[in-house]
Formats: sequence, structure tokens, C-alpha cells
Amino acid sequence: MYAVFGPGQAGGAVLSGHSDVVPVDGQDWSVAAFELQEKSDRFYGHGATDMKGFIASVLALVPRALACKLAHPFHLAFSYTAS
Repeated sequence: MYAVFGPGQAGGAVLSGHSDVVPVDGQDWSVAAFELQEKSDRFYGHGATDMKGFIASVLALVPRALACKLAHPFHLAFSYTAS
């Protein structure tokens, strides 16, 4: 996904991330990789927050950013690779 917000001019900042999950084949996990597990007040899960947390935070702030008078545009670039 690619999106641009703000004034229509060159430049600005790019916020980029990936939304896919790295495969777990051949890895020795001590918990089920794709199930959230709680152990000793900690939570474990493959890809539980990595870039997904970043993407969610960025998207949640888009309305606030659009309410500002931006001097420069900002770009969102989120990729996905199918495995």
C-alpha cells in the first residue's frame, strides 16, 4: 500500500513497514508460534507486534496529522510478501 498525505509537493518523509510474517518452518519454538501464549507475566507470539504495532500506530495517527497544516507531505509505504 502506498499513500501520500499533505501538500502536493516533492519531498517529505516516508514511514515504511512490512505486514507479512516471516515463516517459522524448521524453527524450534518452545511455544506455539501463531498462538498468543502467556508465561510468567509475559506474552509470546511470532510476529505479534513487530511491524504490525508500528503500522497500527501510524494509521491511528493519520487523522490527527491531517488535522494539522502540514508544511511537507508524508508518505506511507507498507509492503507484503506472500510466502
